[in-house]
Amino acid sequence: MVECNLPKVKVASSILVSRFNSPPVFLSILIPRVIVLYQPFSYFHFNPEAFMHRISLLVFIIFLLLPACIFADDRTIEVNGITREYIIDIPANYNGSGQFGLIICFHGLTGTAGNVRTYASFYQFGAQDNFITVYPQGLQIDNPLSPGTTATGWLFELTNSRDIEFADMLIDTLLENYQIDPSKVFVTGISNGGFFSDILGCKLGDRLAAIAPVIGGYPILTGCVSDILPVFRLVTMEDELVDTNFVIAANEFWVSHNDCDQSPAVDGICKRYSGNSANSEVIYCVYECKKSTYQPSCHTWPLPPSYNFSTTEMVLDFFRIHGLGTSTGTQHVKNIRAGSVPANLKVVRSGKFINTYITGFSATGPVTAEIDDILGRTVFTEKINLSAGEELVLRNVQIKRGLYFIRVKSGMTRVVNLPLFLY
Repeated sequence: MVECNLPKVKVASSILVSRFNSPPVFLSILIPRVIVLYQPFSYFHFNPEAFMHRISLLVFIIFLLLPACIFADDRTIEVNGITREYIIDIPANYNGSGQFGLIICFHGLTGTAGNVRTYASFYQFGAQDNFITVYPQGLQIDNPLSPGTTATGWLFELTNSRDIEFADMLIDTLLENYQIDPSKVFVTGISNGGFFSDILGCKLGDRLAAIAPVIGGYPILTGCVSDILPVFRLVTMEDELVDTNFVIAANEFWVSHNDCDQSPAVDGICKRYSGNSANSEVIYCVYECKKSTYQPSCHTWPLPPSYNFSTTEMVLDFFRIHGLGTSTGTQHVKNIRAGSVPANLKVVRSGKFINTYITGFSATGPVTAEIDDILGRTVFTEKINLSAGEELVLRNVQIKRGLYFIRVKSGMTRVVNLPLFLY
């Protein structure tokens, strides 16, 4: 598949590219349409000599424009007997020599590799910054937005995950087959893909240069393989789908994990947490939702003209700071309230019930425990009268596995507010 950054022909070419997967077919269909767009002639007074002149001119123009084209292809690899798919964008200036960077971009729940490629459009910058972009395709997972159904996406599991194995093998495959600098592998994703970016930052962090989750955040990361990892995150507090407590908790995790200063620098919508090195920085940006016909939801990958910034370019700026290409990015930082996430939750599964034990806090008298799902909907509430020193035990919590947020109140005071992953 070929995609070119052409001026007036761009709309026509993008329609054709989505339907044809080889350059000859693409060009054979494009040529007569470009002639019509740029050199209209009368079919009733056809001039063969003029027509051949236009054909020659068009072939010359296409020859000049081919360096601006991106060559994309659908690929597959086998991972533990399962065929996994991905789209790869190779910039035209890639010739098998030199060391290119790699950006892996994950789609959201119900999404596809093709649609995230369309709106993220990293391929437009591949030749400029010398990087290859890959868009993996998720398999069916339990759909937290519609219980009892499935949708394409990425598993929330931190261990024994087919998707972590896929990402790991995908990196191996790409490093083996392309001239990619292993120190310049970057991961980003939207929504469920943003959650998965956090997971990969934890579980494959020793293979990644930086991650950039967008409108997503995985709040309970354990057993991470890297000491520090640069993290950029873009979210809105008006998100209709993702509980903002999740992204706040995810930000808090990386700030703590990277041993960052708790007094960040603020610049516009961004807050920058600094650590002991450039690779320990955590940047957290919160945008104000602006719905429009072009982007009718707050849960989106913000782009102009709806917004006065481009998510794609902000992510690229951050990746440039951390080694992508040869240019230096502009440091974006952000402003958001950060909360405390205590690590004092233990979950065990007993038959079809889940017994939840919360320890390490003191509360006496009546308390209220509430569990919310990923959309912020309350799925469990229980009131318990605690004696002095008694553990809080929530028994027979009949909810499916997945990501939740648990809150415990004693009177008007919230004594526990932390993420919960039931597996």
